[in-house]
Amino acid sequence: MPRLLEANTGQRIVFLPKDAIDDKTESKVGDIKDEENELRILKLPHPGKESGALYLYNARAKKLFELMNFSEPNRAWFVGDRVVEDGSLILSTPINPVFIILPFLIKAERNVPLEDLLDSAEYPELHQIAGLSGGLTNVARQLGDPDLNVWKFDEDKCLTWLQARVNTVKDVLSTQDIDLSAGATSLLYKANVRPSQVEYTRYALGIVSEYLPVDLAGKLATRFNLPEPDKPLAKRLSEGAPGKQPPTKKAKHEGPTEDYSKDVKKEKNKESELNAKQKALAKSAEGTKNIMSFFKKK
Repeated sequence: MPRLLEANTGQRIVFLPKDAIDDKTESKVGDIKDEENELRILKLPHPGKESGALYLYNARAKKLFELMNFSEPNRAWFVGDRVVEDGSLILSTPINPVFIILPFLIKAERNVPLEDLLDSAEYPELHQIAGLSGGLTNVARQLGDPDLNVWKFDEDKCLTWLQARVNTVKDVLSTQDIDLSAGATSLLYKANVRPSQVEYTRYALGIVSEYLPVDLAGKLATRFNLPEPDKPLAKRLSEGAPGKQPPTKKAKHEGPTEDYSKDVKKEKNKESELNAKQKALAKSAEGTKNIMSFFKKK
């Protein structure tokens, strides 16, 4: 559902899932007075990229949502009798906090409480999601007293859990009959060939891998051991490597079907007749005076 969120930097239009904001949570972000009832926008590391990303954190509901911004120039929003100058659109989708914590577990050199593990100078707000550790049992082993919140990465458990996530995404794609072809053409014309389960699995694997470190994504792909995708159709020779030119086609010459040679012969006969008459006149005019000679002065 679309909501208008107000922050210190201005107003933005955000599309949120229904469970992102409950009735007791205000839709004002930035000037936080009661941390248990306010939404917070956090800058956290993206699990599959070496850069930061923005997330919406509902501290009261203990839920985290990824924020993705889409913008085009020269756009604005009309909300009631107000104009929101920033015409960008922010989409919010739920994300499992385990994906964000996972890279830190993999790189951990010591067994320390999760809040200490997530202590980052680059991302000072990262420790706020330490309380969202409920799903870590799928990727790690808990050490010592549960109150210490100490975890050790377990690769086998993690890959098994990720396999299940990929299969879940694949089932959703297959059930909803999602078209895997790209481009606007696919929206206008949809072929009758339905993607195979292998193609759905490969696509789902790509979606999940976007939120994983490169090494872990490679190990997950090895677990599935999918066959190589079909090679695309060979390009036309004109689009291929330089030097490989398509064979030249012989030009097809199509002439008129009617025979115009008869008319040409007639024209030639007329020209020959005129030449004969001209010669006869010239011969008869021999010895006669030019008419202009009568007007010359004597």
